[in-house]
Amino acid sequence: MVDCIQISLKSFESELIQRASSEILEMIPSEWKYSQFSFPRKIKKFTVLRSPHIDKKSREQFQIEYYKNIIKLKKETNDFEESFHLFLENLKQSKLYGVQMKIEFNYSTFLHKK
Repeated sequence: MVDCIQISLKSFESELIQRASSEILEMIPSEWKYSQFSFPRKIKKFTVLRSPHIDKKSREQFQIEYYKNIIKLKKETNDFEESFHLFLENLKQSKLYGVQMKIEFNYSTFLHKK
């Protein structure tokens, strides 16, 4: 049985990630509990030599900025499985351009700890 679903969104533009997270939050049924976390932007910088054979001091710098957002969905009712399949179908058919999405599922089992 699924206990928790974690949806991680990653994008190079903040507007795209905000639009995608609002679309996902609209798809969530009202009886589900959710929490949303936004992380600050991360910047990776690269330095490249323009001509490594002639002039070592001639360099160019590039940077990549990306934004990350996490949505956690928690199980509340017993009919979670039926609405869960509908939610996944809607999520699969949605068009989230420019956003990388990763979905993680946490399961519980009926095994007892000794």
